[in-house]
Amino acid sequence: MLLYLGIMLAMLSGYYFKVNEDGWKKKLFCIASAAVLIYFAAFRNVTVGADTLQFCKHYEEIAAKGWDYYRTVSGFGGRLEPGFYVLCKLLGYISPHHQLLIIVTSVWSLTAISSFIYKNSKDVVFSFILFVGFQYYAFWLNAMRQVLAISVILFAVQHFLSKKRYIAYAIAVMVACLFHDSAFFALLLIPMCWIQPTKWLITLALAAGAFGFVFFNRLFDLAAKIIGYSDYIGSEFDSSNYFAGLIKALLSVIILVVMFYSLRGKDRRLLQEDTSVALKRDVLIWLQLATVVLSVLSMRAVILERIYAYYNFFGFILLPEFLAVNERREDENAFKLVLVPLAFAYCAIVLAFRPEWTLVTPYLFFVK
Repeated sequence: MLLYLGIMLAMLSGYYFKVNEDGWKKKLFCIASAAVLIYFAAFRNVTVGADTLQFCKHYEEIAAKGWDYYRTVSGFGGRLEPGFYVLCKLLGYISPHHQLLIIVTSVWSLTAISSFIYKNSKDVVFSFILFVGFQYYAFWLNAMRQVLAISVILFAVQHFLSKKRYIAYAIAVMVACLFHDSAFFALLLIPMCWIQPTKWLITLALAAGAFGFVFFNRLFDLAAKIIGYSDYIGSEFDSSNYFAGLIKALLSVIILVVMFYSLRGKDRRLLQEDTSVALKRDVLIWLQLATVVLSVLSMRAVILERIYAYYNFFGFILLPEFLAVNERREDENAFKLVLVPLAFAYCAIVLAFRPEWTLVTPYLFFVK
C-alpha cells in the first residue's frame, strides 16, 4: 500500500514545479510518471495482480507448444483470443519466461494511457493521481488482455474517432477484439458522437438504468444468450457484489455531478469548439452516463465491469477539461482539493481493507 501512496505523493510534487504551465515540464512529468508506473508493473512478481498468474501460465504453455495448440486451448471461459495467443507465441520465440510477457504488456498499455493523458489532460498531475488512487493502475496490473484492447481503443479514439473517421475506428475496434472480445462495446462511442445529450435523453438514460436494475435477471439472461455470453449465466461473473459495486457507482456519480456543475449555464456550441481533447464534451457526458448506469448494474453482475471498463476512465482522465470551464477559479480548486485527498483515501482504504479486489499488495519484484 505504501508503494502506491508513495507514487501518488511523488506525482503531487508536480504542482510545486508547476508542470501544467510549461510544455517541456509537462512532457517530462508525463514521461517520468509513465516510467515509474511501467517500472513497477513490468518487474512485478506473478503474485501481484489477481489475474497475473493465470496469464503467465498460459504464456508458458503457448511458448512450449506448436501453433496448432490454439485449437485445443480453452482458458478464460473456454476461449483465448487470437491476438493474445499470437502475441504470446511470438514472444515465446524470444524467451519462454513469462516475465517477458509482463514487461511487454506493461510497456505497451501504460505508454498508451500515459500518452493519452499527456495529449488530452489540462492537469496531468491531477489525472495521474486519480489514475493511481482510484485503482485504475491496479486494474492495469490485473486485466492484461483487456488493457491491451483498451490501448488499441485509446489509439483509435485519438487518431480516428476524434477526426470522424468512423470506418477506421470500427476496424481498430475489431483489432482490439483480437485481445479481448468485450472490446466491441467500444463501438458504442460512434453513436455517442452523433447524439446530443439533452436533458430529456439524459433522464431517459437514467430511467432505463433504473428499469434495468429492477428487472436485471431477466434482461441479463436474454442479453447473454443473444451476444454469446450464455456461459456466464449462473457463473461467478453473474454474481452480485453490492458493496464494491456501490462504492464504484458512487465514484462515477461524483464525477458526473462535477461535470454537470462545471457546465451549468454554458453555451454547448462554444464548449464544443473550444475543447482541446480528443473527444468532444458531449461524448464525454455520454461516456460518464454509461459508466454510472453500468456501474450501478454491475452490483447485480460483476461481468458488467468488463463492459464499462471501456468508458469509465475517460471521466477521470479528462475531468480537468470540465473543471477548467468553471467561471470561478475557486470552484475548480475546491473540487481538486476534495478529489485529490479522496483519491489518496480511496487507495489506502481499498488496499488496506479490501486487498482481495485486486491483490496488488503486498508488492513483490519478480527477483526476490
